Amino acid sequence: MLKVSKTVNDFSLIQVSNPSTLELQTLVKTYHATSETLSYAIDPNERARAEIDEENNSFLIIFHALSSLYNAGIQTEPAAFLFLPKALVIFTHDSTHYVNKIMDRNLKTLLRKTLNKPVQLNSSLMVNAVFNTIYELTMRFNDAVSRINYDRQAIQDKFKTRLNHSGIQSMLQLETSLIYLLTSLKSNTSLLNSMMRLPNLNLTKAQRNRLEEIIIESEQSQEMAQLSSDIIEQVSKSYSDILDNNLNNTMKFLTILSIVLAVPNIVFGFFGQNVKLPLADQGWSWLVTLEISSLLILIVYLIVNWSNFFKK
Repeated sequence: MLKVSKTVNDFSLIQVSNPSTLELQTLVKTYHATSETLSYAIDPNERARAEIDEENNSFLIIFHALSSLYNAGIQTEPAAFLFLPKALVIFTHDSTHYVNKIMDRNLKTLLRKTLNKPVQLNSSLMVNAVFNTIYELTMRFNDAVSRINYDRQAIQDKFKTRLNHSGIQSMLQLETSLIYLLTSLKSNTSLLNSMMRLPNLNLTKAQRNRLEEIIIESEQSQEMAQLSSDIIEQVSKSYSDILDNNLNNTMKFLTILSIVLAVPNIVFGFFGQNVKLPLADQGWSWLVTLEISSLLILIVYLIVNWSNFFKK
């Protein structure tokens, strides 16, 4: 889909999602985008980066945004901003289509500030709108980390009453989500820092200050995600150790129980053989089998207790 949402003074804001070959050709012919740049912009696995094409006078920003689809946990997908001489093209996927709404809102806010002034929809205004959008996308990572911490605390509260493997699996899913977040945050932070170092990126002082604010927020989000990841990793390991220890104790108990239950069978089976045994013809000889069984069980208990079997 290719949608031209605004056109003022021959400058256009274009929203692209799941584009067809014909729509990509339109961007090449009408707005002079290159096929190589477009292939980067629509790639769902493209890393976060910034790239200037001086020959074609274009600037590409690929930023990892949170996916709006949480079926498999919190994940991220790239959203691309392509600056062309006469257009800003925003590339999103189904799970990042909300980026367009944020961009539209930020652009309306900036245009509202130019009320009673000539409207100039140009690349400088678009840079401000894109930076404000990226700032909001970065802040969403803080919300995602906070949600993960809330879910972790809820799982830990359940562990106070009952510890089970399903809870451990939920913790592992949270840890997986944090891995996605951390990877994307590191890529985004690297992208933002590289933009500060681009020699041919002509930014105003206000735009550089805004970019520095975004970098600070991205680094803080990265630190929060790393701290949460460390906490979940340690908590999961601790509870896994407890479960393993409980399982070991259960197996030890069952081992001793099987030995204890085997002792009477051995004694009763021995006296049940068709051989002449002492006291076998007495009416009270069955009491002897019980006494022998009890004595052997006591010996087993003393051996187990002496060897500290349950303390190992």
